[in-house]
Amino acid sequence: MRKIGLLLVVLFSFLMVNAQNELPVDQKTGKVTFMKVVDAEGLTAKQIFDLTKSWGLKQGFTVLEETEGDKIKFQAFTTVFYPGPKSGPAEEGKVSFTFFVGCKDAKFRYILTEYSHTGNKRGTDGGKIEASKPACGNIAMSSRGWVTIKNETKKKSDKLIADLLRVIKEDQNDPEKNDNW
Repeated sequence: MRKIGLLLVVLFSFLMVNAQNELPVDQKTGKVTFMKVVDAEGLTAKQIFDLTKSWGLKQGFTVLEETEGDKIKFQAFTTVFYPGPKSGPAEEGKVSFTFFVGCKDAKFRYILTEYSHTGNKRGTDGGKIEASKPACGNIAMSSRGWVTIKNETKKKSDKLIADLLRVIKEDQNDPEKNDNW
């Protein structure tokens, strides 16, 4: 009886962890998409654009498109580690995505989408992150590995967004730039 109770507790804990790390899927496109409009009171569109461009280049992202002072779109990536198939050693891969920022005076909108996993080993590409199973199949990548990639992608996307917001907020609150005294 205790074993069943312990099994239920472990299963419930696993389900709660997975539910917390669920990736946001856009209803219209069916793609994983992080999107939000953010207040940036006191900053012009050009200032937000310059901060974002500088931040993205420091991250190692590549500029795909830009409209000076208005919009910028990066090809972004993050490295992920996940369990190998059949309890093998940990694998490493890269999740690439686009990171778009549209700027207006006192606000901006970010959109992260087009997520895709590429494995470092041949034949281990998971493909589109919104897929329920990896493109390479369950032999090359375990379902546990695929879930780990998705969870890591969520955590790292949240961290990138938080870092961009921090950079914008620091500039907003810079006392040397406040002329209202």
